[in-house]
Amino acid sequence: MPPPRDQVRAVAAVFAAEWRQLLGSSKTYVVLACMLLAISAGTFLIGGLYDSDFVSLDLVWAFLPAIGILLVPALGVRAFADEGGNRETELMLTLPISDGEFVVGTWLAGAAVLAIALVLAAPVAVTIAYLGSPDWGVVASGAVGALLMLLVFHAVTLFASAVSGQQTTAYVLSVMLLLFLTACGWSQVQQLPLPASLLDALRALGPKFNLDRLATGRIEVGAVTSLVLEIALALAGAAAALSLRRRAARSALPIARLIAKGAAGLASIMLMLGATARLPLQLDATADKLFTLSEPTLQIARSVPAGTEIELYWSEGEAAVPANIRDFAHLTQQVLSQLAAASGGRLSLRVRNTEPDSDAEWAAVAAGIRRVPLSAGGSFFLGTVVRNADRRKVTPYLDDAHARRFEYDMALALSRIGQTRVPKVAVMSALLAPSEIGAGPSRHAFLEALKAGYDVAVVPFFADDLPDDLDALLIIGEAPVKQTMLRAIDRHVMRGRGLVVCLDPKTRFNKTGKLTSRSASSDLGTVADLLGRYGIAFDAGVVGDSELALTIKTSTGLQLAYPFWMRLSGGQLASTSPVTASLHDVVVIESGSLGLSAGARALATTGKHAGSVDAGSLAGASPADAALLLKPDGRPRTLIAMAGSRLASPFPDAVDGHGSSAGRTAKPPDTPITPAKAAGATARTEQAAVFVTADVDWLLDQAAVTATADGGSQPTNDNLALLENMVEVAAGDRRLLGIRSRGSATRRFTRVEHLMRASELRYRDEASGAQSAIDKIEATVGQVLAATKARSIADLPADVRARISQLYAESIPARQRLRAMRRAMREDVERLGRILTSLNLASGPLLALTFWLVVRFRRRRRAHGATQVAAP
Repeated sequence: MPPPRDQVRAVAAVFAAEWRQLLGSSKTYVVLACMLLAISAGTFLIGGLYDSDFVSLDLVWAFLPAIGILLVPALGVRAFADEGGNRETELMLTLPISDGEFVVGTWLAGAAVLAIALVLAAPVAVTIAYLGSPDWGVVASGAVGALLMLLVFHAVTLFASAVSGQQTTAYVLSVMLLLFLTACGWSQVQQLPLPASLLDALRALGPKFNLDRLATGRIEVGAVTSLVLEIALALAGAAAALSLRRRAARSALPIARLIAKGAAGLASIMLMLGATARLPLQLDATADKLFTLSEPTLQIARSVPAGTEIELYWSEGEAAVPANIRDFAHLTQQVLSQLAAASGGRLSLRVRNTEPDSDAEWAAVAAGIRRVPLSAGGSFFLGTVVRNADRRKVTPYLDDAHARRFEYDMALALSRIGQTRVPKVAVMSALLAPSEIGAGPSRHAFLEALKAGYDVAVVPFFADDLPDDLDALLIIGEAPVKQTMLRAIDRHVMRGRGLVVCLDPKTRFNKTGKLTSRSASSDLGTVADLLGRYGIAFDAGVVGDSELALTIKTSTGLQLAYPFWMRLSGGQLASTSPVTASLHDVVVIESGSLGLSAGARALATTGKHAGSVDAGSLAGASPADAALLLKPDGRPRTLIAMAGSRLASPFPDAVDGHGSSAGRTAKPPDTPITPAKAAGATARTEQAAVFVTADVDWLLDQAAVTATADGGSQPTNDNLALLENMVEVAAGDRRLLGIRSRGSATRRFTRVEHLMRASELRYRDEASGAQSAIDKIEATVGQVLAATKARSIADLPADVRARISQLYAESIPARQRLRAMRRAMREDVERLGRILTSLNLASGPLLALTFWLVVRFRRRRRAHGATQVAAP
């Protein structure tokens, strides 16, 4: 066996020779140009990246496998081909170079070309960076996976070339092999009648499957190992095939022996893939460390009572379980193992495989773990039980659709297991009926989120009093309440218990209008009036901000930056408050505003491009017309606020009838109340936990969640996290703040939003004038109809109808100008999309041509230098 240094020299010599061949072949540049053009076309024309409003390279990774299957074989099929008089391979085999060195050197040359291809695809990454702010860790992780996948494709192509010796046959064979490998990663593989462990190993063979794992920003050792082992197996097969060709001229080929060795090698690779596919080792490349347990979670794990146990019930051996659920189950097991390891021995994990008719299955049923039926027959279990002594917290089913919330759910379960009682939260709203607090799922996602962590009760507005054992009260909307209830709410606050109130000047998603609120007054008759006495006054004018406008799609299909629907992030959310510091994306819908007195603090505000309009003026107006009503006045508005400390009751004779007027001072919810010292004194609280939002729509499903395929829902922003943060602080426990919102932020095309807002601001005054002219004509027609009591224009006299027709004719120019301006508002955005698409489509071939010109120029310079040296 030659020394390692000689082997490296041999591989380097083969690499240099093959590199020169590839750079000297026009086929290389054609393949590069086609690959780059296909990536741009798939991403922008077919996938519609510009319309996706999502700063990510996911579309590139989605199309790259198909592009690679078709084009990568064209790059490597000639490597070991002997046809058309080309005896290059036969000549190389006569050199003192081993088959393995020959294969590795050839593969490295092709790998260098493919790496250059990915570098030349950088315009797509530059485009998303121009449109928004991508997570570069996720981009880099996806690029690593994409490169490894292409290297697998090239290694398989070399194997096909070595086996066939003919380019056409090698191309067809390599495409078929790559299709097979890619199909191994499809979820349909799970339907094969094979053991579950073998199905997992087969899926790990799929290059696209491993690319998807890496493209999330989580660089898993199992995924990288799978791709590297596939490369090694393909190159070893290519070396074995060349060995057969080398021996053909001298002796009979021991084909059976080599085939047996190949089968044994494949079996070994499959075993290694099965063993490494689920290794818990990983590198979290995301900017926010979304796949790393947060320090608050680890602190909760270290503070659980000694002897706490997590039982994970999982049907590991059920092969018919869908692939996505199997992946989530393995990830769940890894996270639970990390929690147990971080607890310092206070927490243990027990995984129970719920095989049919086993003790584990019966234990799962007895514990309340849900049996989930499968469409193909059979069922499976995936749930947890956290227990300590006689206390336990059961999660009947771990839904993979809520994978991002899994860390929070487990942290919540562990925090609750150490408490003697579950905090109690009451909800007062016209939205809810007491029947919704049953065992069945609620029609409101926010209520389901609260039920997961609290003992939730519904209190009607017409009630006389609140339950004594409440830790927090949530009021959604406003309705007439009795003075006794106002006193009860005040007494609840003065006892240091939490209060969260959501008021709204105009409810978009509740057509009954029962959630709307009027502005606070000096009288003490409503909840809004009570909050005014605490230093937070509600203003029922609808607030809009052109800089924070959310892009919506109107009923006519027009995309519009609607200023009364606002997305709050960054500077709009208070970074010094634990309630909002970890949030990234909060959406409010036609919100009111809050006026703050001394001691109150703002948690969410608009920018300086804000203004407000009367809620009635928006009734019946289209979004395009309503947007024109906003007149920014340069004054920021407060949308969410928290009352300060040392609040005084507005009732002079208010003393807690249950004994206390003192604040809670961060005591646990089950701390006994201290009796009052002086009867008849004005009640005060030293530490308030009063939160107020000027909007209700933000916590309803239409603004906070999207429906999943299984009938559930998942958050689309941080709205539910905001509600849970406020309730968490109001109920007296802050340990879970910052955990639940991890990974919920979405990165959007901020440049498109800014461009649309700027365009609307540019045309706003002119469009407003045109709209005003139209409104005057519509008002005149309305006055005529009202004066004549006619039901329609057709019922009017002929001369009046003629006058109205003339008025409508006079409004045609204004309507045409308005339509033209609305098209112009969108034109800037559409023009940018066309420019970016065209640039990306042209960049691929141009970059490939530039690469060819650079290589040609360098070769000519080198040849010219060699000629001068050789001259006498």
